[in-house]
Amino acid sequence: MDKELLLIPKPKKLRWAFAKESGATISKNGFIYTTNEKIAKYLKEKETVFEEYTITKSSKGDEFVHLVVNPYIFPKKEGYRLMIDRNITITAHDDAGLFYGVQTLRQILRQISHFENRLPKLFIEDFPDYENRGIMIDISRDRIPNLEVLKSIIEKLSELKINQVQLYMEHTFAYRGHEKVWKEYSALTPEEIIELDSFCKEHFIELVPNQNTFGHLSKWLIHDEYKHLAEAPDGYDTPWGGRYEYPFSISPIVPGSLDFINELLGELLPNFSSEQVNIGCDETFDLGQGKSRELCEQYGKGKVYFDFLMKIYNIAKRYKKAVMFWGDIIENHPEFIPHLPKDMIAMVW
Repeated sequence: MDKELLLIPKPKKLRWAFAKESGATISKNGFIYTTNEKIAKYLKEKETVFEEYTITKSSKGDEFVHLVVNPYIFPKKEGYRLMIDRNITITAHDDAGLFYGVQTLRQILRQISHFENRLPKLFIEDFPDYENRGIMIDISRDRIPNLEVLKSIIEKLSELKINQVQLYMEHTFAYRGHEKVWKEYSALTPEEIIELDSFCKEHFIELVPNQNTFGHLSKWLIHDEYKHLAEAPDGYDTPWGGRYEYPFSISPIVPGSLDFINELLGELLPNFSSEQVNIGCDETFDLGQGKSRELCEQYGKGKVYFDFLMKIYNIAKRYKKAVMFWGDIIENHPEFIPHLPKDMIAMVW
């Protein structure tokens, strides 16, 4: 048995039996002993070799698969041990660790032909280096994936032990009363978000809302109903020497701007079970080139940006969410970084 296993992510420990000898052969029928029936059913559903197996909560010691949560045996959060000998045993710190151990087993099963159709004898131990392992999916450019496609993406990410997904939105949520903005873009409905959120939780993934609230709002501001909220309604000069001919950012000095942001977050956030939100606020290139020009000249662009950022933060906090934002602009004004709330998370952009 000179083949190697390809496991993603690579486990902390992988020990082979002597000479990588063959282990157990999967029979057509057998038993799965588990402390988590839901994960056992998931294994049966995803791997046809186990579809005829019976799930039992009362171990007799001869079950082919053991799926056990015991934090005293494995103290690392979200960690697991996988041992393949005469049978298969996964012992995890918690349910998430058990799920990740099952995902590693599934990766091994896909490669079983390399091992003469027998499971290799081995011992694997793994746990995450990072508590948050996230992916952002941009659904505000070009075609928007439907719910079925998003679920398939979530499924694949869970196999790779990703535990956070953000759906980046500008105009792609079906806000009530704002159909003109999103009606041609296959926007996700509240019902779809709720269903996807539940699907994510089943795969130990936190679905985090991500709605830009300062810049990147062209798809709103090009319409007459919203153009009065724009910082620069007729466009702005870009940092790279060109000219953008459309409105881009909401203006911090227009009285209705905060009411607009509050309306968006108030409708969007209740559809997510996550206790976090990403409010965006990146690339506000047109700030100071339009309605806030005099204010920026008087107090500085950094302060105008920071003050409005704090107002958006306070709106998000009304919904009891931990607030993330992109740190590219505040990084250019480091004097304001010490004044950020301690619970506010600046994301690397």
